[in-house]
Amino acid sequence: MIKFFRKIRRRLISGSNFSKYFLYAIGEILLIVIGILIALQINNWNQRNVRDKKEIEILKLIRSDLMEGVSEFDRSIAQYTTAKNSMKVIIDHLESDGSYQDSLKFHFFNTMLYWGTSDLSNSSFETLKSVGVDLISNKDLRDKLIVVFDEYDSWIKGDENRYVDILIDAGRNVLNSRFNEYWAGERINDKYIGEMIPLDFESLKRDQEYLFFLKSLKNQMKWLIDEPIKSTKLEVVKLIDQIDAELSKLEGV
Repeated sequence: MIKFFRKIRRRLISGSNFSKYFLYAIGEILLIVIGILIALQINNWNQRNVRDKKEIEILKLIRSDLMEGVSEFDRSIAQYTTAKNSMKVIIDHLESDGSYQDSLKFHFFNTMLYWGTSDLSNSSFETLKSVGVDLISNKDLRDKLIVVFDEYDSWIKGDENRYVDILIDAGRNVLNSRFNEYWAGERINDKYIGEMIPLDFESLKRDQEYLFFLKSLKNQMKWLIDEPIKSTKLEVVKLIDQIDAELSKLEGV
């Protein structure tokens, strides 16, 4: 093809037909420009294709972390629900002047349960940040990812840590003079089994400091545990749906 154009160019020059040569030169330049544009377009397409594949890969990893996060929220909520139910049992029993039953030692133990890892796994989001969050082409989805991982997840971590600090402080200043020991138990199939035996059950019925602590702990669980985890779970479920829609678009499903 190149030899063909060279022959035409020589013929035009040798024939002193400069007007035709001029038109030929313009045509040749146009062909070169078109060739460059096509090459650039192919290169851009290849880069976009690589970027799309990377975006799909990252979104799938993030989706997997979010799905695991939902499962973690459910396990956490189940643990704290056990604690909350036992708090109610103990409070009702003490305030109704009930007699001591051996099963109460398990409820006393449950009142001090905590999960401790209710937050999201953010390894995939950290990977996204390392390559640049602009990899996510959908701005609304990108902004939502940042809000969930940086704000909602931090909310859970911070408030759950505050709750755990309350439990640890109670062990030093409230429970130490009222029970034989603290956190005597073991973990079996994601459940904590243990007991706390009161030193003087009858005195606990009139112990306003202990009752105040337990009632307040129940309230603190609502604000420091239930509210952050349940609110975040709702946002995560919506985010998973948004990721599914974006993956369908990117994969052309």
